[in-house]
Amino acid sequence: MSTDAKGKARKVLNKVVMVVNPIDAISVQARNTIQTSTGQWVTALPYNIKVVESEEMPEKKALFFVQGKYLAAVAGGYKTNKFDQTLAIEDAMLYTIKQFANGKPEDNKTALVYDLDIKFSTSTTPTEPATEEPAGA
Repeated sequence: MSTDAKGKARKVLNKVVMVVNPIDAISVQARNTIQTSTGQWVTALPYNIKVVESEEMPEKKALFFVQGKYLAAVAGGYKTNKFDQTLAIEDAMLYTIKQFANGKPEDNKTALVYDLDIKFSTSTTPTEPATEEPAGA
């Protein structure tokens, strides 16, 4: 992502965004959160990566992209329709809004998708207190 499709370097510091599923966002946060000596909890991702949650992102996947290197276009305004016919719900009004939009990256190195494999180690054996042998035993 630090080079474009032609191999030319580009500045990405403070512009990298990671999009993850809300379930995975908790795991990412837990893996990158520490408690300081003053007792405060601090979440710090390397390279100032910004985490964004999206329900559209599949679980166990992460999308990284360079902010500002994605072209988005919206065509025209939006159209609102009101439906007052009897639908599946009695005494309900249904409103729909339609708008046309499209987007694409500037090149094929603007965004990358990775598999997430975040594991947490858990201790299954309880620790037993040490017992001292009585004197003379």
